[in-house]
Amino acid sequence: MVNVSLLLFSIILIEMPRLGDSFSWNTVPEIVAGNGTYGSDSYTFGYPQSIFVGSDDSLYVADCDNHRVQKFLQNSLNGTTVAGTTGVWGSNASLLSCPRAVYVNIQNKLYVADGYGITIWILGTSNSSRINSMIYPYNIYTLYVDNNGNIYYFEYYTYAIRLWIAANMSTTIVAGGNGNGYGSNQLSYVSGFTIDSSTNMIYIANSNAYTIVAWPIGATKGSIVFGKNRTSGFDNNMIGYPRDIKQDKYKNLYVLDTNNNRVMFLCEGLANTTGRTIATYPLTDSIGIALDSNLNLYVLREYPYQVQRYTRIK
Repeated sequence: MVNVSLLLFSIILIEMPRLGDSFSWNTVPEIVAGNGTYGSDSYTFGYPQSIFVGSDDSLYVADCDNHRVQKFLQNSLNGTTVAGTTGVWGSNASLLSCPRAVYVNIQNKLYVADGYGITIWILGTSNSSRINSMIYPYNIYTLYVDNNGNIYYFEYYTYAIRLWIAANMSTTIVAGGNGNGYGSNQLSYVSGFTIDSSTNMIYIANSNAYTIVAWPIGATKGSIVFGKNRTSGFDNNMIGYPRDIKQDKYKNLYVLDTNNNRVMFLCEGLANTTGRTIATYPLTDSIGIALDSNLNLYVLREYPYQVQRYTRIK
């Protein structure tokens, strides 16, 4: 005899939509920072390298050539320098040298990776503390900082994601570290990653392998959850060159696919099947993405020195 209650429950589970399936964004973006020209004014950039949106929806931009980090309040096209000195480079407590990655944690501390390593700034002050206890703290293009001030970063020289532990200022490998390669225990060039702290999972834009990898923190290997290993493509189950990745509060993933000039949306629960394009032209020369509290999508374009916002409409 068929258990009718169990059958109905199974049908409900199968038909229940995943949160995020119905999300949609405006296809035409608005410019929220940068006027499209190279410069050092409050409204221009010199080769911006990364963006971050804080808990108050303020936008932070690592402005490399101007050796500064700019903060933009909502609906303001004029930024304020919150780290570094415009046009002056250096390694002391008040200066930066080509900032490449930026992150603001829950304690309102600003973390900046530049040519000399990583600095920590208290927002509203003009000086920082520079971390001197990291292994290979250079060529860092992406950061993740947890609520305890521990820093995750990709170490280019060993193809590993490392964790710097604030309590004892030590570092440990939490993903990769087995050389450049395409095996399940290896990473190729990583230009972006994000962390789901509730599951201790790192989602990695494994750029040269054309894949998104899920790697449990501290595990010996990861698994591909999107894309085909060493195979670039533009279908909805493939990716060209994943440059950045973010996760929203519903556990959906957003991937900047630079070779295909698009941002892909991977719904929560997706496992190596299909994605959905939510933003496309104009996205040439895009190098970073971010999300605000309303899941509006921000895209940084190195050229023409701008940040675009795709507003979520549903």
